[in-house]
Amino acid sequence: MKKVVKGYVAGVITTILLIAFATSAYAAARTQSISVTYNNIRLVINGTHVIPRDAQGNVVEPFIFGGTTFLPVRAVAEALGEEVRWDGNTQTVYVGPVIAPPPVARFFLESDVFATSLEFEEPPRSNASAFVPRSSIAAFTQHPASGSFVMNDITYHRGLSLRLNELSMSSSHTTTAYAIATYDTLGFARLSGVFGISARRMHPSGWGTAQGTLVVTCADTGRFLGGADVSHDSNATSPPAHVDIDISGIQRVQIRLQINATHASSVDIGFGDAYFR
Repeated sequence: MKKVVKGYVAGVITTILLIAFATSAYAAARTQSISVTYNNIRLVINGTHVIPRDAQGNVVEPFIFGGTTFLPVRAVAEALGEEVRWDGNTQTVYVGPVIAPPPVARFFLESDVFATSLEFEEPPRSNASAFVPRSSIAAFTQHPASGSFVMNDITYHRGLSLRLNELSMSSSHTTTAYAIATYDTLGFARLSGVFGISARRMHPSGWGTAQGTLVVTCADTGRFLGGADVSHDSNATSPPAHVDIDISGIQRVQIRLQINATHASSVDIGFGDAYFR
């Protein structure tokens, strides 16, 4: 027998449902008028007749739409002894205990993932102080194998660092050094870390300046993927830059560190706590 609702035959009745037409939990929802069938559908769970009710105890009748029978989640879950929770922020229904997702694995540079090739360019010897041997003009270091390094007064133990040592502070020339590390990254989705600068000695007149640049590219095509810039002068040191770069689908990534310094004696830049995930 078909149910009568407010004097109308309710074999097929028109109602309003809120339906989200999207692939994302944050996509906008909209309302649509649809036709559903109420036909005194009974719910039996493990041999027990269950009358579906909402959180306020009101009866919620099952219905059929598009050949599918729709049942209220809360009534079914609670009849099965499961906890139900609604998260309005993400438009998510949780049935059973809420289990936090496992932490995303991090693979740190030079601790878990190692460079497959390295390129290092030192500045010309003429820009160094006369008493400094050439081997000390610049240094490119991979960590943690070679210890820690400092950026913006914070010590880091993993990543890459580049140093200019004891340059001639009287020279007005801009001195440049760079290093490039290449990594196999197929299967990773992001490259993250902290990029910063520390200038340990500058010209006493305050003329000295230093800039550090981080550039991440696809090693096979040269396509720019992301990067950051930091600087130091007599007035201030820029705060460290937090880097998070999309490397999805990239087979090999190149990470370039570069220092440009004028009237500066000793400058460090580093990509600290850098990791793939």
